[in-house]
Amino acid sequence: IEEFRMFKGGSIWRPPPINPYSQGMPEELVDKKVEVDTTTLPIFGGKKGSLTDSQRDRLEDMLRSLTPEKPKVGDVMIWCLDHSEAAEEIVECISEALSIIQTPLPKKIARLYLVSDILYNSSAKVPNASVLVLMMRPRKMFCRVMRKSFG
Repeated sequence: IEEFRMFKGGSIWRPPPINPYSQGMPEELVDKKVEVDTTTLPIFGGKKGSLTDSQRDRLEDMLRSLTPEKPKVGDVMIWCLDHSEAAEEIVECISEALSIIQTPLPKKIARLYLVSDILYNSSAKVPNASVLVLMMRPRKMFCRVMRKSFG
């Protein structure tokens, strides 16, 4: 859209720029050969409720490098909630990480922050009931693990 005058002798009107985010992704940036990891999709025969080896490795790496900084704890929490269909395995992995005696105290505190954030956010009200059910599973399992670890 070009600049123009709204009326004779008036000032020049410059239309606002178009928001690039409202147009979607440009076609030249879309990867036509996107590969889907079908091992995690139940409709393709994948195992629902468990992490792939690479996902478990990623979670373990994130737990090893976790520090008690809000953005880092938030990133791991989001990853855990995004993979909540494998809640039991995630809880197992986090509880194993918490039970390592040699772990420095700041790392254990960061992992407890993670547990706290997951518990808090798994009880959040969401419009989609199935998502809520998926998110509530880790809450129940974490409560059992925490009672065993600290009770």
